Amino acid sequence: MKEPESNRVPGSWHPGPAILAWLWPGAGHLARGEPQRGWLIMGGVLFLILVGLFVGGLGVVDSETQRLWFLAQVLSTPAIFGVEIAQTKIIQSWTAEELLPYIGIGRVHELGILFIAMAGLMNFVAILDVLYDLPRATERRANSPEQQS
Repeated sequence: MKEPESNRVPGSWHPGPAILAWLWPGAGHLARGEPQRGWLIMGGVLFLILVGLFVGGLGVVDSETQRLWFLAQVLSTPAIFGVEIAQTKIIQSWTAEELLPYIGIGRVHELGILFIAMAGLMNFVAILDVLYDLPRATERRANSPEQQS
């Protein structure tokens, strides 16, 4: 899908769409007039978050015990803060026997952490993409000296 040329000025900064991209994955690209990219980013990031939560449970988002992983996870969307608050309230209010069926242990827990961290890092790349316009590869090829002669 061709994007509007008036929307793309190589070398320009776009902090508004970058903030939108963090608030909701893909929203920055949708706001910039790149719907195909926006929907693909949204689907990919949300898929990784949901699979991570499904595989590892709510305990995979924990700012207390997994601080570095949490920093990567929070790049995906501020909704991760909500997941962290929910898991904190559940863990504090339930006993260990009640909690046992709902927490992931071992490698499954680690996979859930990794999936959501990958979602955050993937969204970080999308934020950088929407923040600063670089000429796309097709535009560089079209403007190359071999193509103009």
